[in-house]
Formats: sequence, structure tokens, C-alpha cells
Amino acid sequence: MKLHIFFGVALFLLTAQESRGPGCPVISISQLDPASTDQTRIYKAYVQNGDASVTPKFNWTVWGGKITNGQGTAEISVEADGDKSITVTVEVTGYAANCPKNASYTSIVHRLPSRKFDEYRDLKFSEEKLRLDQFAIQLHNEPGSKGYIIVYDAKDVRKSSARERGERAKKYLIKERGLPEARIVVVNGGHREKRTVELFITGLGALPPTATPPKGSAKP
Repeated sequence: MKLHIFFGVALFLLTAQESRGPGCPVISISQLDPASTDQTRIYKAYVQNGDASVTPKFNWTVWGGKITNGQGTAEISVEADGDKSITVTVEVTGYAANCPKNASYTSIVHRLPSRKFDEYRDLKFSEEKLRLDQFAIQLHNEPGSKGYIIVYDAKDVRKSSARERGERAKKYLIKERGLPEARIVVVNGGHREKRTVELFITGLGALPPTATPPKGSAKP
């Protein structure tokens, strides 16, 4: 009976080895920065125990993101296009035709929310500049981040000035505080009870803020 069990295990191992084939590699993928909350992920393919005379070739396919660097190599950088998951698959060629060629890896994308830096009502521009100065200092201290200016009109105004006021603040941050235009985003938030400005800082890879007008109010 023991001989029968041993023979069965040995046959299984032999069959598994034959299905992989002599000289075939074991292919796997690892994420090199699993703790990162940034949009960019780095994945590496490992090829082990294959024919040492073969120089493997790599072809990557990605769902939930786009390859920004490394296609054709064992290591790629991927930028997430959402906040759910990324699945990467690598095809490794160069070995015998009966060798397994593919491996896949899925990682969950955790994107941090933007954080509110300041909020104020209808101020004179001279007073608003003081708030914007502090906003600019923090943005300079966080390279790669973006500043969002969300402006809400008062609900009783007939003509919207939200965009105009937001662009004025943006112009000040660019010309007087030296911030690149690409790092400042103006959003017309719609209407609130009183005119309001919100300043948000969006770190690299973080979710952009969304306007929160009172429920039922429409954007102009």
C-alpha cells in the first residue's frame, strides 16, 4: 500500500515536470513598491530555472493603467488610470514552444484624497492675497502637488463671477508667487449660501477634489 502511494506521488511529480518541459522557466511577477500610494507602480518579472542559454524577451499587457517605462524589459513602470486595481501580464518568449509563457499580477490602487488647506468667504483681494501666500508656500514645500481653487457664487447672484475670481487668484499665484501654471487648477463650484473659496492641495497621485454645492443646487 505504501509503495502504491509513493508511486502515485512520484508519477504526479513527473507529470508536473513534463507539463513544464525540460529547460522551461518558472515565471513570476512582484510589485517593487507595494506600500506606495502613488499612481505609479513598478512591476518586475522573474524568470527562474530556465535554459541558461536563452535570453528571454518580455512583452507586457496592462489593465487599469498604462506603461510609462520599461516595455520589452523585465521591469516596467505603470501609471494607474483609476482608484480600483491594476492587472499586469507578462509574456516571456525565447524558450521551447511547450514552455509556459505568461504570468499575471493584480494590485489594488489606494489613492489618497486631496486635503483642504483653507476656506474663506468673500474677502477683499488684499486680504485674499495673504491666504494665497500661505497656500503658495505649502505648494512650494510639496513638489509635484497641485493646488485646486474651488470658487462658489452666492446663491442670489444673477451673473456668475466664480471663474473670474478663481482665475484672478491663479494669476496671482503664478506671477507673484512663482508657481507653474500647470500646478494650479480653477474649478467653478456652483452656488452656496454665500460666496466661498476653497483651497485644496492634491499630492502626486491623489484624487482631485470635487465641488460640494448644497444638495439640489445646479452649477451655472
